[in-house]
This record gives sequence, structure tokens and C-alpha cells, in this order.
Amino acid sequence: MEPDGTKSVIVYPAIIMTFSCPHCSEAVVVESEAVPHNDFNTVHTKCNGSILVKLNQRSFARKEISAPLSYSRFDINTHSDSKAKKGTMVDISRSGLSIRADMSQFFGPYEKTGNILVLLFSLPPREEILKVKGEIMRVTPGRERSFQMGIKFLDLTDSQNKAIGFFLMG
Repeated sequence: MEPDGTKSVIVYPAIIMTFSCPHCSEAVVVESEAVPHNDFNTVHTKCNGSILVKLNQRSFARKEISAPLSYSRFDINTHSDSKAKKGTMVDISRSGLSIRADMSQFFGPYEKTGNILVLLFSLPPREEILKVKGEIMRVTPGRERSFQMGIKFLDLTDSQNKAIGFFLMG
């Protein structure tokens, strides 16, 4: 759900897009003459529900995960660093990841689009801690007093790329 209460779906752009209505769960088919390039609104004719259709513009597939993660706008080296904030990594791809965190940690100027973060996390089955930089691309309210951030990786080393790639192949 969007901050204004509108229900939304995320789909890959195509001439024919099929998804479940977030209001009634019935199938919705949207056809267009050309592949859309921007998000758009539509109304499901069966239930008259208004739907924001968000286009997935990602270049890489994401893999779901639930793993602890620490982040900071400052340089951190351990999860216990006093400057580290805690969250949960909910998905990851070659180009970035998503973090869910408790709303009690949210501070608007800190978790803001465009800010650069240092991230610490491990990927199974290895316990090695990866320290990477990322840019906040999106911040959205989540469920149950949480918020979510979409992060784009910046300047990954070869070993970081390999560790992420190894996890994604598993």
C-alpha cells in the first residue's frame, strides 16, 4: 500500500501485463499498444478498485533472504559499532538489496534517498562479513511499524561480487 492508502502492484513492463487485483484477488489483464515506460493507474472493472501499477525496472533478478544487517552513514567495521543501525536484509541481487527496519530507528535526514551507507552482512552458507557501500534509492513505509529501503551497491570489489554471485546461484 502506498503512503496515501492506494493499493499497488509491481509488474515487469510488457504489452500485455497480468497480475492479481490487490482489492479482490481476481486476475487483471492490462493491454497497451506499446511497452509502458512509467508507472500508471488503472481501475479493475470487476471490483472498481483503483490500482497503481508500478513497473519493475531492475536489471537483475532478486533472491529473497532474511538475514541480519547493520548499516550506517559512517564507517563501521562490526555489527556492535555504536554508529551501526540494525535491519533485516529481505532480498538481494547483483546490483543491490532491500533492508527492512523498525520504524523506531527511522530518522528522515538519515534514511533519505541519495544518502550513501556502509552495509555489513553475511550470506549463507558462509559467515564472512561483507562490508559494502550502497546508495539509498527508495524509502517506503512497511507493515507493522517498519520501513523498507532499496539500496544500490556502489564500487563492489571482485571478491564482494563473487560472494554475492555465489549466494545468488545457490
